[in-house]
Amino acid sequence: MVHVYNCHPFASQHIVSAEQEPGLVCCGGGALFVVSAGGCKIEAYALQREGCPLICRFSSMGSVLSLHHSAVGDYLVTIEEKNKATYLRAYTNWRYQAAEKTRVGVRLLGHLLRGSSFRGAPKEQMEIIEIPLFEPPLCMACCSLTGDLLVGCAKSLVVFSLKRQTLSEQLSVLDFERVLILHIQGWSPSQVAFCAGYIALQTELEVLVVKLTPRQKSSPAAEEHALLPEDIMTETSVNEDAEMTKDGFSPLHAQDDFFLFPKHQEMLGNEAQECGVSLVLEWTGMEAESRGDMSAAYVLFRRFAPDFFQGCSVEETRLHSLQLHPMFTGKPEEASISKGGEPTCMFVFFSLPNTGYMYSLKNTVELVSTYQYPEKTHQAVLSDQFLYIITRNALQCFTVRCSAVAARVDDPYIDTTMKACPPITMEVCALRIQLFIGLKVLCQDGNQIVLLTAADVDSKEDTERTARRNTESREHRTLTGILVAVGLEPSSTPALESLLSRSFLSRKTSVCKPTEPADSGHGWNLYVITSVSTLQLYREIVEYSKRYEQSSPSSQSCVHLLSEGHLLLRTALLLQDCESAERAQLQQAFQESCAHLGDRFSRFDKKDCHLALPYYKMSGLTVTDVIKRNMSMSSVSTGYGKGFIFFLKHSLYEETMEELSKDMADKVLEIFSVAEPAQLPHVVSSPSMLNADPDRAVTHLRQLEACGTPSRRDHFHSFLIPAESTLNT
Repeated sequence: MVHVYNCHPFASQHIVSAEQEPGLVCCGGGALFVVSAGGCKIEAYALQREGCPLICRFSSMGSVLSLHHSAVGDYLVTIEEKNKATYLRAYTNWRYQAAEKTRVGVRLLGHLLRGSSFRGAPKEQMEIIEIPLFEPPLCMACCSLTGDLLVGCAKSLVVFSLKRQTLSEQLSVLDFERVLILHIQGWSPSQVAFCAGYIALQTELEVLVVKLTPRQKSSPAAEEHALLPEDIMTETSVNEDAEMTKDGFSPLHAQDDFFLFPKHQEMLGNEAQECGVSLVLEWTGMEAESRGDMSAAYVLFRRFAPDFFQGCSVEETRLHSLQLHPMFTGKPEEASISKGGEPTCMFVFFSLPNTGYMYSLKNTVELVSTYQYPEKTHQAVLSDQFLYIITRNALQCFTVRCSAVAARVDDPYIDTTMKACPPITMEVCALRIQLFIGLKVLCQDGNQIVLLTAADVDSKEDTERTARRNTESREHRTLTGILVAVGLEPSSTPALESLLSRSFLSRKTSVCKPTEPADSGHGWNLYVITSVSTLQLYREIVEYSKRYEQSSPSSQSCVHLLSEGHLLLRTALLLQDCESAERAQLQQAFQESCAHLGDRFSRFDKKDCHLALPYYKMSGLTVTDVIKRNMSMSSVSTGYGKGFIFFLKHSLYEETMEELSKDMADKVLEIFSVAEPAQLPHVVSSPSMLNADPDRAVTHLRQLEACGTPSRRDHFHSFLIPAESTLNT
């Protein structure tokens, strides 16, 4: 179930003034890259500057089919087509194209120009690196932490390591080295993702996630075949199939009499090894000897099956938007982008047209959230705070549980009486649905969201068909009116009905021709949407929650909204990417959110009432402050919630609690005399109650003794005498 709240995570939007209709769009490193409809011109715009001014434009060597930007190394990698051949190219130093008549160098991977050509002043030029492959590239992904490149081909995955080569004292260039080939049996990935050693690949209905890990010691017999090529390793199985066919028996996949329906399947952790997908690692880089002790550990396998009984086709159940998303929680220098940095959490997201799935991969592999979309989606992007999706005509924003997972990994005191955090299993919610016309592409960089829209225009055949239908309908109504005017009812005469259904008049007399479409083609727009600050959205969520609080103070919707605001603030604090002044404001708002949640849980009588204790502790409020807050919300006559009583009991029993004033101590005695009289002996003996009025304390104890059973009277009488002497002193 997805809750929908009308909050506003988007602050503003404006249109990028691109000259030609965009064909492909991607963003990263504060830049927006637009490939014109022709596919051979790339334009870069500054996302962070007002109006998104043009940075530079440059030509590609072929028609761009796909492109991706890497923040590490600030390079652009493309899959291009030219003369019916597919190429993989990387564009480095592309920002130098902002200057006119800048040099452009083209070279092969690993081929660097050294010597006299670089002895003079450094040459600032864009470089186009040709990356050769044995197979045509199908898809690609860049590691957000190292800048390494993963390329998916029909039968293999190829990993290229990003390196910076120093050519002279004043000049260094980026280059790639092919370090690993993963041979895949029976898989042709449609999309791949790569981050911190995790590799995710996706077909139309299957997702597989593996992780490169140190190899466990194996027997010598197994090591003999560790370096055998894939074709040799699979030769036995191929020959077996050939022999079966020769003898008149064909393998199951060659049988024409069978149609195999895939079934839904989920394998987590070590179970994923049984998925049937074979991976063979072949190290090819200069460091292959040191990396030869690495292996691919299976992490997750998920297979979906189209539901033919509900009329869904395979195309409608095709997976999209595969993404690996890391999350750091350490200090800024520890969370910086470096090859040695290890993220605290790693998430994988993938989506069907109507449902999205997010899994946590580190430590325990588990399904974190399932997103049910209200309509068919085209694309989705996962960030630290939100999940953005686009349908045909709407941009939607969903909350995520990344910070809830990261908080429990980062802080062992979460889910104790000291600290609390909203549960990972809490239902997600949609904060906003923004309407657009003809959404095609979605991408995100920082707090900027980029949308490409294109209004669909009917083809010439559709236009002619519509015009013909309109003409036939008009002539049908005219002829029917004439027959009725002369006293003939067409519905009562089968011959007249048959005459009207033929619509032969429209075919002979229709001379109306459809208007040719304008030369301008499709109408399109390129939007850049800026998200609001965390503090602003949090304050709006708090105001929105007050609507539910007025109708029902203990409403689950009110708690849900406050929990969402709490997670937004926790995410901002975990990321550690804000200045000290902003962080102080976030910390203050975070304590305020803890106080709000403590107030809500203090009113609960049963479920989750114990959470009032850790949230109040995290709020920084004193016990006196908490008592005053609850006194304003409740009274002795109306009763106090069990959550508040639970907080008071545990606070009074702690030695570190502050000493209460006389008024507050007397109020505590009054509260417990009504809510839990049996706790009065323990309350009176608390060190924080030294300022309580002795007469009132004795009165409450005698009332408790009077209403108790005989055995309890003896117990309280033996307790009453030392209590009186203690309070009098």
